[in-house]
Amino acid sequence: MSLIKLCNQWPGGIPSYIRRHEQPEDDVISATRAWRHFVREQWTDSVPADQQRRALIERWATADQELRDSYESQAPEDEPTFEDPEKDGCLYGIPDCWLYDVYICISDWTAVKQALLAKCILALFTWDGSYEHLAQNMPLLTPFEDNQGDILSTFKFRLSVARPNFLDMHMAQDGTVLFLDKAPKLIIDDRTLETGLALWVQFATNGTTQRAYRSQMLVDDFPNLFREVHSNQDPLEIVLEQMGEQEEHDNPEVILEDDS
Repeated sequence: MSLIKLCNQWPGGIPSYIRRHEQPEDDVISATRAWRHFVREQWTDSVPADQQRRALIERWATADQELRDSYESQAPEDEPTFEDPEKDGCLYGIPDCWLYDVYICISDWTAVKQALLAKCILALFTWDGSYEHLAQNMPLLTPFEDNQGDILSTFKFRLSVARPNFLDMHMAQDGTVLFLDKAPKLIIDDRTLETGLALWVQFATNGTTQRAYRSQMLVDDFPNLFREVHSNQDPLEIVLEQMGEQEEHDNPEVILEDDS
């Protein structure tokens, strides 16, 4: 197991005109086929990959609707997804961090916080020999000052747009952003270090928070809960209900900040 320092940054910040889709989409693949056709047609190996990905995002977001509609009419109904870097150069150099299950979003890196973090990480080990470890790698999101307040509203943009990850982020016909990855995420934040209450999140396809829970991770049953959610891909809310370990609020700020 290792911590991976993840510092995804768009030079100068993500432009304000790059916005999330207003509502989640049930079928992201279908809603973004024109975007994939556009990327494949425009991609060239003569420009650095990250620079080119950002340029394509900017162009699609600011294009006249007529241009985007023209690609909609050109794209086949079964326009393939981005999967193989050998076939799609737009995937070159993209890390697989979006596939990870555990993310660390703490506000600074003091000796005290490191000790508390180590305690939380130990909760991901099983001691009966059934599994060596439940999470192989855990991205540590930096800069630390960005891991304060409402971290959920920007989480997906930090993860997959700041350094564009075309395995996850796609763009809709109106030039807005959608996301393919809907797997539950376990986030260790400042409150987790203070209370042991890990933050479970399922994000909607437009990057908004669909469900947010707190669950005590410093208990013997936590590895079983984690395994049910991530290995077996059981619905998060059903598993938490069965385990009797859930705390959910409509307001994400309560989940993030309420210490009761």
